[in-house]
Formats: sequence, structure tokens, C-alpha cells
Amino acid sequence: MADSNNTQSTDSATIEANLYRLNHPDHIKTIRSALVVGLASLGELERLQDEGIKVVHPTGCNDTVRELAQALMTLEELEDLPVAV
Repeated sequence: MADSNNTQSTDSATIEANLYRLNHPDHIKTIRSALVVGLASLGELERLQDEGIKVVHPTGCNDTVRELAQALMTLEELEDLPVAV
């Protein structure tokens, strides 16, 4: 009986993982939209600083743009993953 319960939970976990993968193109679009908003926001901060306005950087880190760009490149790789059937 323990084996049957083990199989059921494994099957449930597999089904859940496949359902998550099934929708990964939509997740990628959502993440990409958020990253674009983040990049646009940082661009606006740069613009304000160029106008002489003292702006407090929201992350306090100068690697933010690089990290956002890396995340966008990672999404490109994820798009190539097969969709679960």
C-alpha cells in the first residue's frame, strides 16, 4: 500500500510540474514585462539625475541594469524549452 501512495504522490508531483511547464510561455511574457518596466524605471532615474535632480537609487546597487539584462537573456533560453503536453 505504501508503494501505491508513493506512486500517487510522484504522479501528482509530475502532473503539477507538467502543468507549470505547460504555461511557461505565459510566465515568460509576464516576467519579461516586469523586467522591461524595471529597465524603464532605471532609465527614468538616469534621466532625472542627468537633469541634476538628486535621486535615491531604489536598489543601491550599480549592477542592477546588468542583472536585469542577464534575466532577459535567461528568458530567451527558457523560451526554447519544450512545452509539456
